[in-house]
Amino acid sequence: MQGEPLGLDAMVQRMCDAFQLTPSNPGSWLLIRTTVGAYVAEAVEQGFICVAVDNGVLTFSANK
Repeated sequence: MQGEPLGLDAMVQRMCDAFQLTPSNPGSWLLIRTTVGAYVAEAVEQGFICVAVDNGVLTFSANK
């Protein structure tokens, strides 16, 4: 996770692209989002990712 901070939805989009996932309905997309969110939460707890609120959007960036 390098570069500018990302929101969770942007992370989901990148993961879908990276793993060639094509959710066919909102339920599938939400399942992927939940999975990505769980990994992000663990990375935050471990100190690998920083959390901030930027213009009303929760964003994540690599811990420096």
